[in-house]
Amino acid sequence: MVEYHRTRGLFLRGVTFCYAVAFLSLYIQIPGLYGPRGILPAEPHVSKGTKHGFLWTQSGWNGFLDAVMKWNPQLLPLGQNYLGLQVHETMEVFCLLGATLAAFMTFWTTLCNRLLFVLLWLFYKSMFDVGQTFLWFQWDTLLLEVGFLSILVAPVRSQRFHLTRPWDVMTLGLVRWLLFRMMFASGCVKLISKCPTWWGLTALPVHFESQCLPTYLSWFAFQAPEYFHKLSVVGTYIIEIPMTFLFFAPTKFLRQLTFWAQIKLMVIIMLTGNYNFFNFLYIALCFSLMDDSWLEYGPRRSYRSAPSIISMIMNVLGFLALILSIGYFFFDIGLSGSSIPIVPKLQFNYAQFIDFVSESSKLSVAVGWAFLAWNSLQALQIALRTSRSLFGGLINILFTNLFVFLSAFMFCLSVPTFLRGLGVNEYPYIPTNVPQIGNSLGHLHLTSSYGLFRSMTGVGGRPELIIEGSNSMKGPWREYNFLYKPGALDCAPKMMLPHQPRLDWQLWFAALGSYQQNPWFISLVYRILQNEHDVLNLMDKELNPFPDRPPKFVRAQLYHYHFTQSIRDRHFWSRDLKHDLQKDVLETISEDFIADLNAVHINDCNRVKLDLVIIKDSHYAKSCPLIVTNARQVHLLSLQDPGSNSFFCSNVTINLPSEEPRPPDSDSTYFYSTLGLSAVIVLIILVVLIIYLVKKLHCRCLPNWKKARGQKVSRTHSWRFESNHFINPPPRARNQAGSAARLTVSPPILPPSNSGVLQGEIIPLQPRTKPYPSLQDRISKKQDNVDAMTSEFDSFSSDESEGEFTSRPTLPMEKANQLKEQLNTNRQG
Repeated sequence: MVEYHRTRGLFLRGVTFCYAVAFLSLYIQIPGLYGPRGILPAEPHVSKGTKHGFLWTQSGWNGFLDAVMKWNPQLLPLGQNYLGLQVHETMEVFCLLGATLAAFMTFWTTLCNRLLFVLLWLFYKSMFDVGQTFLWFQWDTLLLEVGFLSILVAPVRSQRFHLTRPWDVMTLGLVRWLLFRMMFASGCVKLISKCPTWWGLTALPVHFESQCLPTYLSWFAFQAPEYFHKLSVVGTYIIEIPMTFLFFAPTKFLRQLTFWAQIKLMVIIMLTGNYNFFNFLYIALCFSLMDDSWLEYGPRRSYRSAPSIISMIMNVLGFLALILSIGYFFFDIGLSGSSIPIVPKLQFNYAQFIDFVSESSKLSVAVGWAFLAWNSLQALQIALRTSRSLFGGLINILFTNLFVFLSAFMFCLSVPTFLRGLGVNEYPYIPTNVPQIGNSLGHLHLTSSYGLFRSMTGVGGRPELIIEGSNSMKGPWREYNFLYKPGALDCAPKMMLPHQPRLDWQLWFAALGSYQQNPWFISLVYRILQNEHDVLNLMDKELNPFPDRPPKFVRAQLYHYHFTQSIRDRHFWSRDLKHDLQKDVLETISEDFIADLNAVHINDCNRVKLDLVIIKDSHYAKSCPLIVTNARQVHLLSLQDPGSNSFFCSNVTINLPSEEPRPPDSDSTYFYSTLGLSAVIVLIILVVLIIYLVKKLHCRCLPNWKKARGQKVSRTHSWRFESNHFINPPPRARNQAGSAARLTVSPPILPPSNSGVLQGEIIPLQPRTKPYPSLQDRISKKQDNVDAMTSEFDSFSSDESEGEFTSRPTLPMEKANQLKEQLNTNRQG
């Protein structure tokens, strides 16, 4: 029978590690992102959509089902209602609590039970609901989906963590299906997007230069020759599209090949780009391709026999034939007479690829159903085989059927989102009402569509927004530097795995659009003009050009950054200003945009007034979007009429509160209160963990301690003491420790010579198998005891010579007399 408990443990520990990293990374950014004076305050978003009636108050069965579909669990209101905390304070508490729980679960797998995974999922789901723009990344939705699947994978009780359950093959099969959906879609969307760089196999140098946060090694990967980049793109397509079908291969060899190919691809992405915890989460998903036979520590099977060598050669030749056929039919890889030795190119057009995606996606759904049916048969077989009684067998079959139903439901729920992300509007092999159910449960993010690196946006240079401040419109303008995103030309790209600086990431997306599409950017500049230190903590405070007082004027300029071409250059970057900024960024500010702006960050103002003033001089519109403040007004420049040469200035008059901006140390009370509450929570968790460990150690060490003290131990079990020999060790122990192995047995109660029990195990006492001795044997044994006592008495003499005793020990006279009387009594008897 195939075991899965070690594989399940690896997967769950990988998920808990990603949870811990995600919570800690978000915790240090909450005040600046979601505080009351942050970029996007979270408090207005808690009350929206969180007030639902209890499920049992709904009238009728239809009302109950409708309430279940619309139920959205949210824990943040609990902090306001029961603890008196603000929303951002509750978020910090949940992040600390979630990070602590996830860290303990990573190091102690016995804590990986279903209840704690439900808590982790609810904590992150609560953050995601109020996270707005800064939590709308694909890996955030992926963590929610993987976290929900982990609830199904994890055991209910920690005591059964090291046991394989019949439905483990079903739950890990769902994880494998998610792995397939994400990687297959990521490979297909590159060509579906019609990106010329992906179709021309020239996307990798653009990717290394224009990705959100490159690393130091990205500069070196960018300098590789062109043919190497093209072959790397071909390898990426092979790994992401055809090799994903090997996830469902029945042979261990093919699954191992695709497993290591996925790990290799993910390690390369990790080294050349900062993608936070996503790489580790994907590696955790790859563990679903394994079973416990991959992790065996015993002696390896010999490959010298003829059948083993033949099967291994056939597997290798079959895999090479698959790769070569893919390269022949899909890619034109041949030698060139120029200096470039190999020139690959695609052998199909867009229409042919769309047909391939349509047919292969339907085929993947059919393969998924077949894989699910096979896993169901395996689960039922394991349930029947491991049942020890009729009642236990019925319980195993009942729970196995329940997980079969849940697996089928989750599979059907994921099919529409998977096909919709590939542009396929037909949903074969599933019931017709499944898409409607999926839309009703969309707020829970149980399934999502994925597509990584869909198109390359940095052709011609990576767009980068540079925020500058000044005390005069005539300058000089000084740049604000961020912690991780490119800014200074001589600053090397940094590696910050697994942390995700969410403001730096969103600034990369903001550079691709306009500030009307990113109202949070207006809020960011507004907080900079207020000198809000929680927001400034998200930036490089050591290089703050205005450390004492905020600037009077702030502007944002759009640059194009490029990697330098030689290692001899003193800078890593070169940049040029995009001069046609007005045509791409300047748009009309509408009343709706002002309403959105008011909802985002002008929550402490009394009124908002919109005026249009004509500015004949275009000097003020050269660096847009431009925000100017004179302590009472914020000016947003926009182009009202694209056909005229006059620029209009939309004056958004804001009545600021009467109090002055807070000094940097004015919120020390809030800081210490949050720190104290977090410390109390961590202390409670530590106390519970210490009590748990002490209880475990007490249960294990108490029998040994009683035996050492000569006290009576329970007759049901006997514990082993250390010794320097062993009796008939098992073959596995011999293989691990060799001939010099030292196992431990108990001298007081020796086990049978053929038991060979390992150290520390509990051995139940066996019933007596030998017959009781006869009367003659007992008399002879008693006579032997009398002879032994006589020799012992004769050996202890008390001869004295000149006041000195002999070298042999002597007995006191009273003891000698008692021993003599006992000897005489035995002789008379």
